[in-house]
Amino acid sequence: MPRRIFLLLVLALPLAAASKETALDRYVKAPDPSYKFELANTIQGEGYTAYILDLTSQTWAPPSRPIAPCGNIGSPSSSPIR
Repeated sequence: MPRRIFLLLVLALPLAAASKETALDRYVKAPDPSYKFELANTIQGEGYTAYILDLTSQTWAPPSRPIAPCGNIGSPSSSPIR
């Protein structure tokens, strides 16, 4: 009898845990109205073509609250390398 209860618990616990939606699940499934991408540049090379994209995903602060500009992540710098 105790072996049957143990077996039942071993089989039932993963099913119960898998059925509960977490905060991360809800966050990942939520629509992102900030998401967009644009082709910023195309670079032709010998035997390849590279596409540089400007990608926007997520809003970090409410639009009414200004934040200091910090540039785009991964965007090329306009200052020359010396």
